[in-house]
Order: sequence, then C-alpha cells, then structure tokens
Amino acid sequence: MPTTLLRVNWLDTLDRVGKLVARCWLDETVRQSVLNDPKNTLKQAGIEAADWLEIKVNPLAYRWKIEPSSDNAKVACFHLPLAPRPDHLSDADLEEFLAETANIEGLQKLEETQLLKVNWPETMDRVGKLIARSWLDEEFRQKFIADPVATLEETGLQVPHWWQVKVDPQAFSWKVEQSSEDPTKALFQIPLMPRPSYVSDEELRQFVEQESGQAVQCGF
Repeated sequence: MPTTLLRVNWLDTLDRVGKLVARCWLDETVRQSVLNDPKNTLKQAGIEAADWLEIKVNPLAYRWKIEPSSDNAKVACFHLPLAPRPDHLSDADLEEFLAETANIEGLQKLEETQLLKVNWPETMDRVGKLIARSWLDEEFRQKFIADPVATLEETGLQVPHWWQVKVDPQAFSWKVEQSSEDPTKALFQIPLMPRPSYVSDEELRQFVEQESGQAVQCGF
C-alpha cells in the first residue's frame, strides 16, 4: 500500500481537488454531488480513484488526511475536506483560481523522478500541524511566513535544495509548480488562510499533539 500510495501523482491531484472544492463553494449542486458521490464526481473532474482508495468527504474538515481504512486494512481512506467557504474569498477570487493553469508539465520535465517520490501524505500531515500551530500562536505564524524552510525542517521535513517554499496568508489551496524565478526549482505554496471560526483551540491542540511519523525527506 505505501509504495502504491506514493506513486499517486499528487501534483495533479492537489490542483484538481482544490479546483473541485472551489467549484463547490460557487455551486451548491456540485457540492451536493461531491458529498453524495465523491468517487464519481472526482472522476468527472479528471481524478481516477483507484479501487484501493476509499473517499470520505467531511463538510466541516479543514485539512486533508490519508490513513488506513477502519473498515478494510487493504484500503487507504482519503479524507477530503469541504469546510465552509472562507469569508474573505469572493466569487471573483474563486473564478480566478479556477482559470489558473499550474505549470505542472514543466515541473515534471525538470524533476519528475524526485518530485513524484515525495511522501505527500506525510508531508501534508506535518504541514497541516504547522498551520494549526499558526492559528494558535501569532508569533509562530509570523515565523512560519518569514522562514518557511527552517520551520519545516524543525518539524522533521527535510527540504531539498531544488525546492522554494512560500507561505501565503491569502491562499486557500496547496500548489506545486515550476518556479517563475528559477526554472530549475519547484515552488511549493502553502496556504495559511484565516482560521475557521468553528474550529476550537482544543481541537487544534489535539491535532497538533497527534504523533506523526519519523522525519521524512520532501524530495530525493
């Protein structure tokens, strides 16, 4: 299962799922389709979910999660967050995001072997904990924005030299694309949008304190 999971093209998946969530915020019909039949709706969005991948949509979740299924040890469960739309996002912001085309093709030509070996499930879990800490601690939030690479490495993520990392307080979606400043590098954008009003301090602390795996390398 781990080997198969790490072969998923997480670059394309993150971009397509992010756009699907944006469509849900714009169109209640699409939102209901995702809630009622997530696998088929993902397929229509160009994401072919494998037989061993179970999809669960949580309309109150604010983070991605991938873990073994509680029903079947041979199946992975992908928890898709469909949290309420952030107040600061306008229809125009969402339409602009939907119109964007991430430079994934150019990125894969540069570093396909390395980038697709990234342990994205573990990376997303650790980064999610940093976002939660940022919502609890303003000083930590400012540090994360100012020096994301050092902050990531302090939490056990080894950032390769060919990565640029940007923490964007206005973004609502993850993005990995070819750097516009240096075409030999990948740009990893981490969204640090305002904290959802319905998430309590206790919920965030419980998440932050959950054990992650051993130190992992973002790229090889």
